[in-house]
Amino acid sequence: MTKKQEQLLGLLREFDAVCRKHGLRYVMAGGSLIGVMRNEGFIPWDDDIDVYMPLADWERMKALPKEEFPFQRTLVSVELDRRYTNTFPRYGSTDTCAIHKHQLIADDIAGEIIDVLVLDPIPDDRAYIRYRKDMMIYSELININSVFCSRYELPLFDFFFYRFLYKVLGRDRTLRLLERKMFACEEERCDRVAMRWGGCPFLFEKDMFFPVKEASFEGLRVMIPRRTSDYLIWHYGDEWADVPPHKERESHEAVCVEGMDYQTFRKSYQPLLDKEKIWRDQMKYKAYRIRTAKHRHRLENEKLRLAALCVTMDLDKRAAETGESLSSLTEKKDFGTLSYIFAEYYRVQLGAFFIGREDYANIYRFYHPYVIDLDPDVFQAAVTTLFFTEKLAKAKRLTDVWKEKHSLNEELIKMDEAITKHREALNEQEQSMTQKAVQLVEELLSEFPYHPSFSKTRLQLYRDTDGKITCEEGIKFLKACRKRFPDDGYFLKYEADLIWQRKGMESALPVYAKAMEQTKNGIIWKEIRNQLIDIARQRSRELQLLLKDEKHKKDARRERKLWKKIYPGEETDFIFGSPTAEAAKSSSEDNA
Repeated sequence: MTKKQEQLLGLLREFDAVCRKHGLRYVMAGGSLIGVMRNEGFIPWDDDIDVYMPLADWERMKALPKEEFPFQRTLVSVELDRRYTNTFPRYGSTDTCAIHKHQLIADDIAGEIIDVLVLDPIPDDRAYIRYRKDMMIYSELININSVFCSRYELPLFDFFFYRFLYKVLGRDRTLRLLERKMFACEEERCDRVAMRWGGCPFLFEKDMFFPVKEASFEGLRVMIPRRTSDYLIWHYGDEWADVPPHKERESHEAVCVEGMDYQTFRKSYQPLLDKEKIWRDQMKYKAYRIRTAKHRHRLENEKLRLAALCVTMDLDKRAAETGESLSSLTEKKDFGTLSYIFAEYYRVQLGAFFIGREDYANIYRFYHPYVIDLDPDVFQAAVTTLFFTEKLAKAKRLTDVWKEKHSLNEELIKMDEAITKHREALNEQEQSMTQKAVQLVEELLSEFPYHPSFSKTRLQLYRDTDGKITCEEGIKFLKACRKRFPDDGYFLKYEADLIWQRKGMESALPVYAKAMEQTKNGIIWKEIRNQLIDIARQRSRELQLLLKDEKHKKDARRERKLWKKIYPGEETDFIFGSPTAEAAKSSSEDNA
């Protein structure tokens, strides 16, 4: 855990304690929730904590006296401090420095923080459209660093109208007008909630979060959504448990100065800034971006059209190289070759620039995706490849954008419905409705025998209370999966469990190490590491002695190398302790 993560964990402990003391609800969200499920703590590269809190609970929390919070801790929001420069509240420290871009010329609190994203009740679709429009204007007035309205092509008149009110009535009265419109609905009368964020005010079903459940985060019991699986699939796709490659790991930008509070740091540079000029210039820039939004989007469409032509040419070239038709490759289930043929198509068509993301930068294209025109049979082959290579979220998104302009054939409809049914099965499993989940997955496997994702879900449902597969039917199914998917570490992990039960850890250890190498699934990594941690610690002490014994040194080095595959990097040193000179030598030889 990094020093920043230690500070954030301390803030979370305090926040959770206040919430429990006063009966307030919250749930872990975003990357923090993935950390709960995949790591039982922080994602190693994460540098923030996000929680959601219902409006009613936030209203009660912000009314608490300062004495309820620890020394040098505070709640901050636009409602509490009109100098604040973000739409959602934060719980933070006043004795640290973590200044975000939108806070560079501001005077608000800017220490280490937890983001508290309020969930505002929404009664219907029309109310949400009004809420979203008002939230964009609200964000423009609060945060001068970013432009919000242009992404939805909102009329320039709306922006100028509230800028006029801002000048005439002042900041407080203008923001209060918008707050009365946006935060007026009662939770009891609404089935949905919107996340209070100008970047993209996501709309959720209320029962996705409440009543809350609990899980562990760095040893702390925290609240998580009732339908965690549904939320994570919605936010990150069906592959949310996979550990992403380094280039896809996201972090946040902030000016962090160790050993200094934000007030002291601001005094070092703010006197050199002309704040009034920066404010005026930014407001002009916002107006320009809003005024030119439609023209800019038309130019982007032309750019995408040209890129699409290049993609179709690449697709034709790759298909010709194989010497086989797409239908023949699909029938043979040669998804390796098909993945090569469609590689550039996937990279472009599924990229944020073409179909968007539900985030600040790409929300316009999410609602206005650009679809590359393909022959329907070619498109079906592309979706089928994604479907059978476990990229279900991408297959779902691709069919969703395609059917805005084209009809789906019977096979595409079957796959689309299967993805929805699989998500329903995962939700039933999470709610401990095992019988219903089994029924749904059995139906899927009868239609798509040995589909890898559906098979993994079925295997999960065979597990006993200890997480092992011990029933005859489950063992038979596992063997069939291992035969069908010999290089998938997910199934290999459960085979290692059986080997451990029957032959002992010495035989199982190489299989666990191989399973770690052959899957990106972080849940499987967590299960293996949690299962073996006590043995690893015990064995570490024995290996330290064996490394000094010439007779056993070679075998000890080999075993240590296997343990390093299961507990790589810093985890190896944590479990095995600081290596002796001999151990360090063996470690370098292992790496060689």
